[in-house]
Amino acid sequence: MSNTRTRPHVARVLALRLPLAAAVAAALVIGPTAIVGASGDEADPIDTAMEKVSVEGVSEQAVRNTSDVEFNLPESAQDAQTRTPSSEHGHGPVEPEDDEVVALTKKRGTRDFSALGLTWESEQEPVTVWVRTKTAGTKWSDWEYVPSAHGHGPDAGTGEAQDGTRAGTDPLIVPESDGVQVRVEAEDGTAPRGMKVNLIDPKKAGQDARMGQESAPAGSAAAAATKPKIITRAEWGADESIRRGEPSYGEINGGFVHHTAGTNYYSRSEAAGIVRAIYTFHVEGRGWNDIGYNFLVDKFGRIFEGRYGGVDEPVVGAHTLGYNSESFAMSVLGTYQSKTANTAVLDAYAELFAWKLGRHAVDPTSRVTINGERFNAISGHRDGFATTCPGDALYAQLPKIRRDTAALVPDQEPPFPDVTPYTTNFTTEITWLKDEGITTGYPDGTFGPKDRISREAMAAFFYRIAGEPAVTSDPDFTDVDASSKFAREIAWLQDEGITTGHPDGSFGPKERISREAMAAFMTRFVLEGQPPRSSAPYAFTDIEGTPFADHIAWLADQGVTNGYPDGRFGPRDRISREAVAAFLYRSQGLMN
Repeated sequence: MSNTRTRPHVARVLALRLPLAAAVAAALVIGPTAIVGASGDEADPIDTAMEKVSVEGVSEQAVRNTSDVEFNLPESAQDAQTRTPSSEHGHGPVEPEDDEVVALTKKRGTRDFSALGLTWESEQEPVTVWVRTKTAGTKWSDWEYVPSAHGHGPDAGTGEAQDGTRAGTDPLIVPESDGVQVRVEAEDGTAPRGMKVNLIDPKKAGQDARMGQESAPAGSAAAAATKPKIITRAEWGADESIRRGEPSYGEINGGFVHHTAGTNYYSRSEAAGIVRAIYTFHVEGRGWNDIGYNFLVDKFGRIFEGRYGGVDEPVVGAHTLGYNSESFAMSVLGTYQSKTANTAVLDAYAELFAWKLGRHAVDPTSRVTINGERFNAISGHRDGFATTCPGDALYAQLPKIRRDTAALVPDQEPPFPDVTPYTTNFTTEITWLKDEGITTGYPDGTFGPKDRISREAMAAFFYRIAGEPAVTSDPDFTDVDASSKFAREIAWLQDEGITTGHPDGSFGPKERISREAMAAFMTRFVLEGQPPRSSAPYAFTDIEGTPFADHIAWLADQGVTNGYPDGRFGPRDRISREAVAAFLYRSQGLMN
């Protein structure tokens, strides 16, 4: 039996003619979406400066001259010496009291800097680092402890971890200085090879003082679980030319709370410079691809975009060693060991986590699995590694952050019992699909958002969107007859030229539809059977030569899909019911 036939004209009665507006520009999320910033504002990158000074040998003169200088050991470091942090998976604490001084430099004049950090060639534990800095004029500080960065960094075995990275400390934010002295102690008496102190001047920029003034801070009356204001990389002056490599993507099963350590005494106009300093140290000092954190927040509640790759996306960071590929992190600028975070900071955490976890269907009050280990969905850095980060005071505030985050999740009746913000990213789209009568779900009352959709169900969806027009013919496929469940819908799909079935004359009603077939159905439906006008070069790397390359390219041209972040479309991937809901919802304006 042939599946080609003369197509009678069927008047299309579209029940849905809502304007597309911004929905076309907002690409279909069937895979990860395209990289987008938090705003379209443009700003010039700030060219930060970093001076690298070798650290080697023990200066006898320095030993004599600093014998009476006080050591300011923060509470966080004191605690690390005496107790194990509250951690499920961390390593034991370091006991440095018998450590030997392996490096002590003379006082050295330098260029201006306001952040520093030490690096060396290979991992060596334990190492304790102290610095003194000279502020403007001639005043030298007491010795300040520089926190270890053993719990930060790209996960072992990743390309980022293997590509020329250096061991080191966290960056330490200091008052504007022009001199430095370094002291390094090691438990085994061996100095790390190739030690350098990295002195960073993040520069000042006029945009720093204006940053975030155009909108309310994160702690204001923002709509529940909506995307908070996020200062983009362009806005805080990220120099994209120093970034090493493209982002990688994982998944989001939970989020980690960090603090950067260093001073809490900074102004609004200085916060962006601190972010630039951390970025510069992570990339040019440690050799990471980018800044380690996905997000940062200052004490005023302003959220900054961290690692490049799209704030909406599951970008793999270098924040919580061993758990980066299945989580994200936001770090507050400052030290929160004895000082509690203020309301602006706590609100920013709640709003960012409610939005980010909600996008990835994670209940903020739940227990989750991250890289094979169990965590709270909102955890502190110390829960994954032996560190006092995010500080005792902020760690004690995590229950409040969890409660406040959960309170921002909309409390509404789900369209189906298995469609909630914690089971799917597409509650709005599936609700629309149900409200418009396009789906009633399964007989048991569920929708099955992750289920792969069948070709016959897809036919039913399109038929209902068209307004359920009259159909006078039977389907002309070998495996579909008048008694089939969706015979009328499949016959209409064939009459409209939306499908010609398989070459063997069958339709395959129970088969799971592929992304490329969905693209073909969609374009034929919208264009009333006319071929799409699109040609190479295509926007995707894996569609040239495929049967429906022009159909896929046309949808990309209309802004309906951006494919995957790695440049693929995945034409033969099977598409889920939730993704089809998103496809149809975001294409409404094309269906005129």
